Parts: sequence; structure tokens; C-alpha cells
Amino acid sequence: MSITAALSFNELSGSRFYTDDGMFGLERIWNAVRPAEPVASFPSGSGIAVAAPVLVRYSVALVDKELRQGEIIAGLVNYVVKADPANAGKVITSGVQIPYSIAATPDCDLLHSFHAIRDGRPERINGVLFFEAEEAGSAKKKLNFGRKEWDLVRSNRWEGFHLLSGFQAECDTLGEQIPDILIDFKRYFMLPTEEIYRQCKSTVEPKATRRCYLGDLWREQMQQRAMSFMQRVGTPGPNDEN
Repeated sequence: MSITAALSFNELSGSRFYTDDGMFGLERIWNAVRPAEPVASFPSGSGIAVAAPVLVRYSVALVDKELRQGEIIAGLVNYVVKADPANAGKVITSGVQIPYSIAATPDCDLLHSFHAIRDGRPERINGVLFFEAEEAGSAKKKLNFGRKEWDLVRSNRWEGFHLLSGFQAECDTLGEQIPDILIDFKRYFMLPTEEIYRQCKSTVEPKATRRCYLGDLWREQMQQRAMSFMQRVGTPGPNDEN
């Protein structure tokens, strides 16, 4: 018999550990809380060991598996369509490579699309939602915030942004250490699922790279903040034009 420490009640009650069919997802709890080596022992022969939980912030992307909600992809190209000023009946398409893109579509939809593409069946969704992100240092320069404003951003108290702490080389498919990155909730886009997999499997530039994905608790924090910001209702200020 062994006893493994679990999340506290507050941590567990604040998280949604459910599977596609609505059943309580014990597997997700196991993935979020992995037992470490025993930190306490009982008298010999008792058969009882207590393990401390290890909360996993980042995991290496599983490049042969389905995309994950909270997965970080570097170098993904988003296609921009603009009207052709020289010909009213045509449009101009160009590609913009994004430093980092964070997948926001739920896992269940991503898994269904992965299987549908593999089996040649229609997908339930018409694309994957991403939020754009870039290294926090370059984002800070662009925003030109003062110390007070930046302190709010980096502590995730500014509702329009979300800062992800840098991850170590062992969490990255490229084996590189990544600095803090900043997500801008006003910058988002969608791409067809098959196009994402095509870019990630490409061997020629421009190509995208699946780097890592967020652990359950950090993924939920990001997703809740993103959706809270997205559902805000704008109201005109006293100085706004009619």
C-alpha cells in the first residue's frame, strides 16, 4: 500500500478535471500531480510511503500526437488577406510568422480533429484558435509602459496580457531555454487544423515547431483569464465620438 499526496482542496475545487464524456478525469489529476520520491517513511514492514506532489508547469510537446490546449508553437505562419487596391475583385494574401502561438481550442476538439484527419472524416471545428505571444523583453519595449504598468503586466494583474514564465531546456523539443513570454489577448487568429500540422512537419522555411504545452493548472489559469477578457462588453466613454 502507498499513499500519494494530492492537491489541496482549494487547488482541486478551483480546477476542472473532466474528460470528454463529463466523467471526473482522474488521469488529468495524475498528470498534474506526479508522485516524487517518498519524502517520509514509516517503520520497516509497514508498507506505507508518503510522496510529495510535483506540479508540472510545462511538458515537452508530443509532436506525433494531437495538438494540446495550451501548447506553444514557435514560428507559425498566419495568413493575412487584404483587398487589392489595384483590382476591386481580387485580394492579396501574405504570411506573417508569429514568434510564439498559444493554442486555446479545447483538448476534446483537438483530439477529435486529429483522429478525423487521420481517418479522412470531417472535423467538428473549422480551425484552431491561437493567441499571439512574444518574448517579454521585446514586448515591454513595444508597449513602452512605465514601471507601475509593467509591474501589473508581469504579475498578471493587467487583464489584457498574460505572462508565462520561461521554461527550461528539458521541457522543450529543441532543448533550448526560453525566456518569459507575454501573451496579448487582443492578438488572436485561427488556422485550419491540417495547415497547422503541415507547417509543423515542414522541413523547409518557413516552418513551425511544437515546443511544449502548459500543465493543467497553468493552462486553466491562462484560459480563464483569456475568456474573461474576451467576454468583456465595451461601453462608450464620455469623450467617445458618436
